[in-house]
Amino acid sequence: MSEEFHSQNSAQPPQAPMTYGRAFGRGAAGACLIGVPVAALVAFVLTLASGLAQAFGAALTVLILGFWFTLPGNIVLGGLGGCLGLTFARRIQTRQALIAALTACGAFLGALNGAWLESLCRWLGFSGIAVGAGAGLLTGPIIGLKMRNELISSKASKRIHKRCPFCHQPALPDQAICTHCYQDLLKNCPTCGQIIETRSNMCQACRSFAPAVLNR
Repeated sequence: MSEEFHSQNSAQPPQAPMTYGRAFGRGAAGACLIGVPVAALVAFVLTLASGLAQAFGAALTVLILGFWFTLPGNIVLGGLGGCLGLTFARRIQTRQALIAALTACGAFLGALNGAWLESLCRWLGFSGIAVGAGAGLLTGPIIGLKMRNELISSKASKRIHKRCPFCHQPALPDQAICTHCYQDLLKNCPTCGQIIETRSNMCQACRSFAPAVLNR
């Protein structure tokens, strides 16, 4: 059996479901690792008109304070944003509406977190609330859409994966041969030609007798 065939037909186990605990951790990590650099970039853009040196100074200040001064806010508000993002991903069907909800949520939570920097950033020539809102506005959709994709992938993996009845390893629904024990997994009904995929002796398409092959 060639490695090419093995790689094309191999099936990975279903992904772990996205829970609120994972969403909180994902949101907190995203706020720290993505939100803070984005906030520094927003500060750089806001102060660029005042000179390149001042813009770099503002970005560096936000970067340092973001990893130190506002770290508790990043964890708490970022985790809350992750939970809200998961709720939006589960209830909002269209991608455009989800992006709008994630953007508004991220901007609001980012503005709350940026209020911590408001008194410290005035001497730099920009508003900490504006920096936080801009960072949340950009970071919220990034994290939320990533969780939405994982949520869809976990549901799809649960739906399409089966197990080989011989070695009980994961198998795809259209997989003809098990990549672990190399047993035949699919068999066509002798009457109608449909693939038999259950242990029932009756073809589900034409209701004629057919030996069972694959157990879902």
